[in-house]
Amino acid sequence: MLSDKMARVLVYLIKNGLESAYFYLAASVYAEAVELEGTANWLKIQYQERFKDTLNIVDYIVKRGNTVLWRELDAPPSCFGSPAQLLAEIVEHEINMTALYNMAYDKSLCENDYRTQIFLQSLLQERTESEAQARRVFEKFEMAGNNPAAILMADHAVHEMVEHEREEKKETGENA
Repeated sequence: MLSDKMARVLVYLIKNGLESAYFYLAASVYAEAVELEGTANWLKIQYQERFKDTLNIVDYIVKRGNTVLWRELDAPPSCFGSPAQLLAEIVEHEINMTALYNMAYDKSLCENDYRTQIFLQSLLQERTESEAQARRVFEKFEMAGNNPAAILMADHAVHEMVEHEREEKKETGENA
């Protein structure tokens, strides 16, 4: 069983993970509205990944014999600036999420909870890739500036990145 403190920290990750998923879903709706289909697709994939990670935390808490205490969620933003502003916000969001996972890992160290440390290590490895990918997408849109043609090219580059990753997953046998 998890200690009460460790369980509360993980429930806090659940709350933030669900809010993160909804943030990505809201961002995908914005991207679709401004006809950035490649970026909208990437954002939907981020939504699915955040939701999956959160579900893994829920399952972990239950497997350890604890009850999940649900917390109220904050609504995602409904308005975003330019695509570059949106992506800058996403990079900041990813950094903040990683900080939360680091905080949870630090707590598991203080609690000498080795199983939770191992569990969180796998999630932290994913966080590293998520931050790097968000930065790569942001850089594409930052270079585009306010040039409509360049923005469409950046969106196409994001589409190509998603397709490349999908092909790599097929080759390695991962779920695409």
